[in-house]
Amino acid sequence: MKINKTLALLVVVSVACVGSSYGLESFDFSYTFATGDQVTGVLWGTPDANPNYVDNVTVQSIFFNGSPFLGTVIAQQENTSLPFAVSYTITANNFYFGDAAGNEWLYMKPSSVAGSERVNAKFFGLGDSELNSNNSNGSWLTPDGTVPDGACTTMLLGMSLAALGWLAPCSQ
Repeated sequence: MKINKTLALLVVVSVACVGSSYGLESFDFSYTFATGDQVTGVLWGTPDANPNYVDNVTVQSIFFNGSPFLGTVIAQQENTSLPFAVSYTITANNFYFGDAAGNEWLYMKPSSVAGSERVNAKFFGLGDSELNSNNSNGSWLTPDGTVPDGACTTMLLGMSLAALGWLAPCSQ
């Protein structure tokens, strides 16, 4: 009876771990301002049913002219009256990637927000100045492939080997 409960727990944990990473893909992003300054990075997410959008976004890295973003990155909507959106199309975006203190950021606003820049960035390398742009031409987001599942595979392998080792003496 104890073996059945342990195996059931092992199966539940394994399914939950595999399910939590299922469908994530990696996306490279890059945006060049008129000044020649460039913001690049990597985010993870799941392609939306509408193929123009990416859901469940986690920002893995942001670089400004090759220098890494210094804070812990949060991802949220820029315009709070509209839903969070990360899109291949610059004019359909509504996101803010930045630190909680508001020291560094990259945001893109949708074209429905009139009278404001579409893209804005502030990084420590700029001092107190910000970069603004209304340029919505070109592609800024590129699919890069499936996200490695991190520790799930290692954890599942370890749990499986432990279960096999634990069950082997019971079967003799």
